[in-house]
Amino acid sequence: VIASHHAHFNGVDFLIGLDKTPHTERARKILISCSSDIEAILTAVNEGRLDHCLTKPLPDNVLFNTAQKELTQFILRNCKEDLLSYSQILDQHKLLRAHIENQMSNYQAGFLHDYHSMSDNELAEQVISALQQFFKANDETKACRTYSPEHLLTVEGEPNSFLWFITSGEVALYKRDEQGMQREVVRHTKGNIVGGMSFVTGECSFSTALTLTETEVIKLDRNVFRKVMQSDSN
Repeated sequence: VIASHHAHFNGVDFLIGLDKTPHTERARKILISCSSDIEAILTAVNEGRLDHCLTKPLPDNVLFNTAQKELTQFILRNCKEDLLSYSQILDQHKLLRAHIENQMSNYQAGFLHDYHSMSDNELAEQVISALQQFFKANDETKACRTYSPEHLLTVEGEPNSFLWFITSGEVALYKRDEQGMQREVVRHTKGNIVGGMSFVTGECSFSTALTLTETEVIKLDRNVFRKVMQSDSN
């Protein structure tokens, strides 16, 4: 709820009143006022559990960004099954991240539910088998690929729109230190995922990923990933 406090409307009392009514007490509250209204602001904070206080003149987009943030959090809490339908209006990165995390959890849940006693390697085999079976009949994007040694998958600081699921081979991740020297930070093998953070957040790659051996992967963009997650994982 957004209320503007001025000479013709007491926005503070309005927001405090919301906090005292059962069906509105959990509403997130944004107060817009003049910076000189210190007493009114303190009253709103102390009695109305104010969530945001914006002072005039408002910087460009600050009200929009604040409302978008609150609405995104509301959707994340209450509409977990339909996140993508809000991604073009609200915080796309947060909604996409939550959607992928939910879908990955659901996709693996079938294996974990039926094979909870399996080792990590056995579980990886099951996931790989399911993915390969999916693309056996539908691989228009050539998701199943084989790379030679020293093939770059991601480059630190550069955009990345793909997720690589390693089905065989070995990939090293490198990151530059404070002196600009490239250091190996981890190695990934069969069953591991490369590019996950940047794929989910839309940010630039956290590290440089390089194949060390001939490496087979399943390469997914966001559209293909969505199709896989919506398929029958069992």
